[in-house]
Amino acid sequence: MALSLLRRDGRQIVDATGQPIVLRGVGLGNWVLPEGYMWHFGDTSASPRQIEALITDLIGEAAAQEFWRRFRDTYITEHDVAAIVAHGYNSIRLPLNWRILMTEEGQWIEDGFALLSRTVEACRRHDLYVVLDLHGAPGGQTGTNIDDSAGWPDLFTDPRNRQLTVRLWQELARRHRDDPVIAGYDLLNEPLPGDHRDRYRDDLVRLYQDLITAIRAVDSDHLVILEGMHWSNDWSILTELWDDQVVFQFHKYWNAPDTDSIREYLEVRDRLDVPIWLGESGENHLAWFQGTFGMCDDLGIGWNFWQWKKLGTRVSPLSIRVPDDWHLIQSAANGGDRPDLETATKILTQYLDNIAYHACEQHPQVVQAMMRRAPCACMPRTSRPAGKGFPGMRPDVTPDCADSARQKASPSASPTGNAQARPPSPLPGNLTRTPRTHSTYGSRRVSGSPTASRYATPPTLPPPSSGQLPPMPGCASPSTAPTSPRTPPPSATPPPLSAP
Repeated sequence: MALSLLRRDGRQIVDATGQPIVLRGVGLGNWVLPEGYMWHFGDTSASPRQIEALITDLIGEAAAQEFWRRFRDTYITEHDVAAIVAHGYNSIRLPLNWRILMTEEGQWIEDGFALLSRTVEACRRHDLYVVLDLHGAPGGQTGTNIDDSAGWPDLFTDPRNRQLTVRLWQELARRHRDDPVIAGYDLLNEPLPGDHRDRYRDDLVRLYQDLITAIRAVDSDHLVILEGMHWSNDWSILTELWDDQVVFQFHKYWNAPDTDSIREYLEVRDRLDVPIWLGESGENHLAWFQGTFGMCDDLGIGWNFWQWKKLGTRVSPLSIRVPDDWHLIQSAANGGDRPDLETATKILTQYLDNIAYHACEQHPQVVQAMMRRAPCACMPRTSRPAGKGFPGMRPDVTPDCADSARQKASPSASPTGNAQARPPSPLPGNLTRTPRTHSTYGSRRVSGSPTASRYATPPTLPPPSSGQLPPMPGCASPSTAPTSPRTPPPSATPPPLSAP
């Protein structure tokens, strides 16, 4: 199936034939913009710059450069892209850090654009839409670790940062105009949380309008996706459509999976006749996933599950196994004792081994929950306590889930109306989905526990056959601003793919 350019038709997103498309996808966070919580680090090593400084301090500058080269080559590969499609998703949201694409002097970094291009080409081969998400803009749009800023949203205080951001989006649009794989341009992730929105709201409005003008000078077709202030959820500035091809985005964490929690966005959709999209959500338990994403399907709202893969988790489709002695790296990250060079190198090398798709623990129950699919062999039916939501899992089960890869969504799980989403397809070659869990959650975003309990470890994933699905290659101060909404409330390296 060849993808076609998406466009707005009233409150729906449609393809070139006018068929409504509901984007159902996952986010590829931590790949080009590392976030400390996905490494089990604290606030002193939370941003990309802080994590980069930590790795350099532990193993030296030359070894750190090699570490990041291998990290980018391995964290997301074409194996991941193929598995995302096989699970039934039709899109990804790709968070970008401006520093991989341009220098502080405004020069383009072609290795960074090559990484982006190869990602898009891999998605083209698998008919997967890509939303380009500027997660970290020059100077920072949030003033927190998630935008790689110095602790203040200096995108709005320094005209130079504003100019760089406009240039960057125009260049991205120029390089990707007419490309149907690109679903849209997500201009700024979660701008102006907390009190920042009172100071800079007018600046954000002007920047959005200028970004749209710059993009339309080179690309008249692609969707432009606008997020509200305060973690994307304050839509008080979104009172009119500044472009005909626009989508409004909200995020959803730590509130009830019901229509009351999104009523404001539904009212805006109806009043302005505009598509709305849940661009980030997750970091909760299976019943919450089932309720939230199922609700969106029923309402014809596209959605994106925040994180495809992270370290030591049970609430993402993939979990990176925690390396031996990882607590020594955590200690250094949090300002405590640090391991010697040899020990640090050994631990970080194991981490790089563990991030590859085939080395990760697989959690198909997470996908089944958000897709509202019937339980399969890897999700044995168990009794459901009254009011407890999604059924649990027995700790004595060691299933073979190969057949679950081909399981179709049940009719009751299908989106209503004409909402289209990719049906599940078999995993490539001899890949199987074998669910495994880790004994820790290890996330600043996770509160409480999923209803699914731990269960036995099944056999290790087999390696891919020779020549199958080569990976995509890569490219070579604590925040005092508000906490991210993802934070819970208190309580062997594959060979690189040849260049296109």
